[in-house]
Amino acid sequence: GPSGVGKTTIGRIIAKEVGCKSFDLIEVDGASTTGIDAMRELTTHLLYKSVGGSPRAVIVDECHAVSAQAFKSLLKILEEPPENVYWILCTTQLSKVPKEVRTRCLDYVLKPVSLPNIQNLIADIAKAERLPIRKSAEALKEITEAAEGSPRLALSMLARCGHLKDEDEVRALCTGEVGTSKEAIDLSRMLIKKASWKEIVKCIKGIDSSPESVRIIVLRYMSAILMNNNSTQLCLAILDAFSEPFNDREGKAPILLACAQLHFGEEEE
Repeated sequence: GPSGVGKTTIGRIIAKEVGCKSFDLIEVDGASTTGIDAMRELTTHLLYKSVGGSPRAVIVDECHAVSAQAFKSLLKILEEPPENVYWILCTTQLSKVPKEVRTRCLDYVLKPVSLPNIQNLIADIAKAERLPIRKSAEALKEITEAAEGSPRLALSMLARCGHLKDEDEVRALCTGEVGTSKEAIDLSRMLIKKASWKEIVKCIKGIDSSPESVRIIVLRYMSAILMNNNSTQLCLAILDAFSEPFNDREGKAPILLACAQLHFGEEEE
């Protein structure tokens, strides 16, 4: 199935259901464990019973990346596995798995998760974690649509956007139109909401990213808001204040100057 739909997670659930304890579960990354020697060592290890004779399971993630020679070394043990040993092969590219391996397995194809199920998943988690985003159905919908059927991607975006409630801000993050620095995002929000100078300075003090990267994030953030909102006047002013490249050697001075021009310029008007 496609990336992020839960192949490895389901593999772990299957292992648990057949009675495999966590210490008897072996997870192999097919992309990094491709050689025949590693596979031979693994198959040799499985010939010996586990402590107490409890079931063991092997999950090979991205198994299509395993070398042809390594796959050949697995054919015998896949066809006649030792007692209480279960093999679970996960892949995003089934066509690259050798036919000899596929004929020794049962195929289960996972499809992208439906939008309602994705939205229910992140809504339940947002509610359980009491995230601010739980109060906005539209914001949750933005994550749902951007996830494209991938629960893993949806959860990743929820972790990034959980502190937000505005759907336009969530859309900007989900579509990759802005960076991921929380402090830079917070600064952008403060500028839009015309926060006090004290709050702005406090936010700038907490920024660890380079001034130029902050400038780019603010620009992308404002561009995304501008294309999805009516706050044209203020967004244009912020874009103008952050339009010139910042010199990282000057520390936070360029950020302070741009914010001061916006804040105190508005007061004079």
